[in-house]
Amino acid sequence: MAESDSRPLSQFACPRCRQRRPFWNTPPIQKCDGCGKNLRPVAKQDEIGYGQFVCPSCKNEFSNGKARWSVTQPCYGQSGNQHRRLCHENVLPTSIGPPPRMQERKSHDKEHRCAGCASGACKFRPSSQAA
Repeated sequence: MAESDSRPLSQFACPRCRQRRPFWNTPPIQKCDGCGKNLRPVAKQDEIGYGQFVCPSCKNEFSNGKARWSVTQPCYGQSGNQHRRLCHENVLPTSIGPPPRMQERKSHDKEHRCAGCASGACKFRPSSQAA
């Protein structure tokens, strides 16, 4: 793991370029892509991001895409065995950061195969699959 990868991420937002979304990067100072202003990290208590939660009552783990350190989220885990009651405990986030990276879409690796493909009568058979 590279040294820069092990440093904690902080959220940055430009007060001049409000249309630009906040972004996550390593401190101490980053430049705004829009106006070039030097940016300092957003205060920890003001960060908004992908929050991870662990309910202290039922141990349910869940997430929310717009979490804040000072705002609780209700837990919808099941509490106890009686009538599968929902927990509804208000839980503070255990961590806030950027959203997890989406997996890159794989190219379509399945070939089209129908009964017509075997006999050569399929009109949808791509030329790359032609015999």
